[in-house]
Amino acid sequence: MIELQKIEILGTNCKKCIILESNLKKVLEELNINIGYSKTTELVEIIKRGVVFSPALLINGIIKSTGQALTEQEIKDIFNGKEIKQDEICDFC
Repeated sequence: MIELQKIEILGTNCKKCIILESNLKKVLEELNINIGYSKTTELVEIIKRGVVFSPALLINGIIKSTGQALTEQEIKDIFNGKEIKQDEICDFC
């Protein structure tokens, strides 16, 4: 498992954002990871961070996923260092 120092979600509270956050919470609880996460919903800030497709999952400041409502297993895979295929369609809600 990669060293988790900081977890962030960048998203506009769209359906995919809500699903990603819910699945992230479940994984953190299941794996007993107690570092928490932050969430940014301000569109200007999201764009400043280099994210075009919402939601984005950042681990230790590195964008690991954009435009996807990741499943619990995909989040676990990211925590274990696996790269996730990115969606190419932006649907900002």
